[in-house]
Order: sequence, then structure tokens, then C-alpha cells
Amino acid sequence: MSEPLEHDPRTLRAIARARRAHVEASEVWTTEDDEDDPAAEAEQLARDALAHLEGGRWDEARACGEAAAGLAEEQGEDVWREFAILVDEAAETGRAAPSPGS
Repeated sequence: MSEPLEHDPRTLRAIARARRAHVEASEVWTTEDDEDDPAAEAEQLARDALAHLEGGRWDEARACGEAAAGLAEEQGEDVWREFAILVDEAAETGRAAPSPGS
């Protein structure tokens, strides 16, 4: 796990971009199926990805972002692809960030 994110402005900006993509994607794809709702599942995966980014869990964030995009694409939707790319970029930025005091 990395150091607290408040010490790395580049990582915070990258996470903010992923958050904006999350908002945009979550407004685009919704379904009416209460029992098996792939849109709701993708939304939860995206929220998990953001939580992992906030916690500095880069690999977990990437996995959730990619899972959200993959689930949507299985349903013929590509709304989470940009989000997954931005999660990946935020994870790379966070991983490459110097530790505070370095």
C-alpha cells in the first residue's frame, strides 16, 4: 500500500478525473431489471474502484474498473471504458508517486 494520497497532488487530480468519468457513465447506463441488473453491478464495481484508488490499492482499483467496463461491454454498452482507462491512469500515477519526505 502507498502513502496517504493527500501528499500527492498528481494522484489526486487523476482520481478526480476518474470520479468525473464515473458520474458521467453512471448517468448514461441504467436498466430496469431488479433481480439481475448489470448496470447496477457495474456501478458498484466502479464505486469499489474509486474506493480502492482512495486507499492506494492500485491493483484492486484496476481490477474493479476493468470488471465494470467488461460487464458493460458484455451487455453491448461501452459507457465504462473511459472510466476504466482513467482508473488505470490514476493507479499508475499513484504507483509512480514519490513517498512523502522522499
